[in-house]
Amino acid sequence: MFFLKHLNEYTRQRNDIRDIEGYHKNGVFEELCHLVEHKGDSSVQPRSYWTLWTLYTAAGMQREGCRIIEKLSSYRNHYEVYSMMIGRYPGAWLERYCRFWKESIAYEREYEQWKEELRIDIALGRLVTDYLGTLSMLYVMDKVDAKRLTDEQKELLHGMLRRGSVDIGLKRRLIAQDMGSGVLAALASFGESRFASRDAFFYSILERWRRLRLV
Repeated sequence: MFFLKHLNEYTRQRNDIRDIEGYHKNGVFEELCHLVEHKGDSSVQPRSYWTLWTLYTAAGMQREGCRIIEKLSSYRNHYEVYSMMIGRYPGAWLERYCRFWKESIAYEREYEQWKEELRIDIALGRLVTDYLGTLSMLYVMDKVDAKRLTDEQKELLHGMLRRGSVDIGLKRRLIAQDMGSGVLAALASFGESRFASRDAFFYSILERWRRLRLV
């Protein structure tokens, strides 16, 4: 009931949604997919997830680490949920998430602000986290069955893929600029299989965070 109230308030503030009923249906379906993805219990996480928590806490960065870990978890969870959604409503999903990325200049400005206000390892951790988020979305979009889309929806898909390519290019440039090009090689091995389960995902994250000294 809380979710439906929030969804109604959100759509009342938007004037660009043509099919309110369809938008609501898609939103409710997403929450049902989350229930399936969590298998009824969102508190169950692999040991590597809690090890990452412990490392941030021991370093006195629990609040900053919380934001990074929660975003990492969200990107992993949504990779699975979005993969479910595009199997049932590919066109509706595209119409809902076609504004996924910020403009490059806005993101770069935000990243520079992080570097000014936060410890550099936290700023870099956020950057790499967002890079993996873009990567997960590109993996999802590669699965969209274009045969089930209208011509207009195909244009949306192509536009999202173009923006995703620009976004990932920007984040790769920022990573190489501040962390060295060798980091890109470490991230290049982060293939789609790493998103397949929470265990695989957070084990790989923990391994890379230690190697890159992000915590």
